[in-house]
Amino acid sequence: MKKIIPVYIILFIYMIINIIFPESNISNDYIYIINPIIVLLLTVLITIITSGIKNRNRSKYSKNQDVIIIMLGYVLIYYLLGLIFGFSHNGYSTSIKGIITNFLSLYSIVFLQEYSRYRLLNYNRSKFNVIFITIFFIIINIDLFFFINASHLDLFNYILRSFIPVIIMNITLSYLAYNVGYLSSYIYRGILEAIIIFSPIITNIHALLLCLLYLVISYFIYLSISNKIMLENRVITKRDIKKDKNGSMILLFIFVFILILFVIGVFKYKPVTILSPSMKNSFDKGDIVIVEKIKSCDKLKKGDIIYYKNNNVYIVHRIVSIDYINNKYIIKTKGDNNNTVDEWDVKEENIEGIIRGKVKYLGWPSIIISDLFK
Repeated sequence: MKKIIPVYIILFIYMIINIIFPESNISNDYIYIINPIIVLLLTVLITIITSGIKNRNRSKYSKNQDVIIIMLGYVLIYYLLGLIFGFSHNGYSTSIKGIITNFLSLYSIVFLQEYSRYRLLNYNRSKFNVIFITIFFIIINIDLFFFINASHLDLFNYILRSFIPVIIMNITLSYLAYNVGYLSSYIYRGILEAIIIFSPIITNIHALLLCLLYLVISYFIYLSISNKIMLENRVITKRDIKKDKNGSMILLFIFVFILILFVIGVFKYKPVTILSPSMKNSFDKGDIVIVEKIKSCDKLKKGDIIYYKNNNVYIVHRIVSIDYINNKYIIKTKGDNNNTVDEWDVKEENIEGIIRGKVKYLGWPSIIISDLFK
């Protein structure tokens, strides 16, 4: 196993290079030309050093078939969610030239990385090697430059939209490479990357929901593959699988899925955390209030507490006066704990909803997390 030590050294050097020269801070020549060549040379070196590895996996076809079915389910759910959250144009070029360029450069890296992962994990199947290789691929697939230099709001969004999905993806890829083979990794990562690189449209899916989707498909892949492995090793029978109680986990994911939809405001009601003491007599900082979405101000009256936006800041204040002049509502608000009425008029189009209830203290975790990134 001493032959693997030079590979560790080379991988470590390559990892440091990716940290020092991330994609957000380098030229397109490096991304589209130099980096693919480096990855190709690295893959050739790994193939030579790990020559002689044996395929320890049996009945791979059925396992790969399961991965295909699960990933096609992911694609279907992903685009159906676009009907709720909307779609946007893909930033990658989807012209014939752009598709060919992206396939030869960016997509080729995906195949080379997963083949290298497979050989490295099966050449040395120790826990240390599995952990090291997984961490290595996580680091080279995240943008640490952006991670370090982003504002706290951009960073929080990046962690949910990119950092956590990359971690989930690479743990799943290592599991597949270790237990099934590189073909299953090609299927799993290939479909994920194809949506990002080649699809002309992408969904504006909420970051929390994206994390959950990654987690759900990884769980079902793990469940499917682990059951097949136990069947092969005669640890369980098909009857045992039918009687499996993993239905409770499925119900848990459904509950979390619905909860996230509620949190991000898909339904008529949504939760909002109170971030300031301006409504102290009614709500304390850290409380969660339940907002009922409204489409017009027709039913609003003096004394109602509303949730609205002013200069890109969301506010929960009480209505102190409401008038209807020249076909427009003129609304003034005030925080219960403030001495003066708010200086601005609240525009009808900026009103999100009316407060219908509260839950004490439940919003403190989000306040603590938000403060960490300030």
